Amino acid sequence: NLNSQALTNVNIDSGDVSAITISGDLTWSSDQSGVSSLSLADAKNINLTTGNIVFTPSADDTVTIDGATNGVLNITTVDDAGADANINITADGVITIDSANNIIFDTAGSDNDVIFKNGGTERFAFKNDSTPELDVTGTFILDGSSSITIDSVGETSIITNTNTVLRASTAGALFLHGASD
Repeated sequence: NLNSQALTNVNIDSGDVSAITISGDLTWSSDQSGVSSLSLADAKNINLTTGNIVFTPSADDTVTIDGATNGVLNITTVDDAGADANINITADGVITIDSANNIIFDTAGSDNDVIFKNGGTERFAFKNDSTPELDVTGTFILDGSSSITIDSVGETSIITNTNTVLRASTAGALFLHGASD
C-alpha cells in the first residue's frame, strides 16, 4: 500500500492496473476490452482504442481521429447541438497538401462555398451549388504557360460592369459589345 507516499519514479510490474490517479486531477483507466481513458479535472475525456482517439471537450461534442484500412486517416468532429464542430488549422509556417491523387473538397448544407482569404480578406470564393460560380475580390489574372481553353456547351460571354462586351454563340459566331445574332 503506497497511500500518501511521495514517489518520483514508480515501476508497476505486477499485471494489469485498472486505474491510476495522479495529483487528484488525472485518472488513467483501462478496461479489459482494450479501451483506455484519460479523465481530466475539467471533466474532459480522452479515450484510446486500437485505431482511434476520441476527445470529449464537452458532454455532447466529440473529436475522433481514426486510422482505417489502407492507412486512411479520418478526423471527425461532432457538435450534437448544431453544426459548429469546425476544424481550424493554424500554422506558424507553411501548410502543404501533397496528394498522389485527387484533392476533393465536398461541401454540403446551406453554406457550400470554398473560400480563399489573404490576411483575413476574402480574395476568391467558389460558390458550390447547382450553378457554380467563382467570385473574385480585386484584380484577377489568368496567366497560363501554355494554351487556355474555355469549353462551354452553351454560349460564352464576357461581361464587364453588367454589360456584355464579348459573346460567343453556340454556332461559333463572335459578337462584340452586345451585338445580336
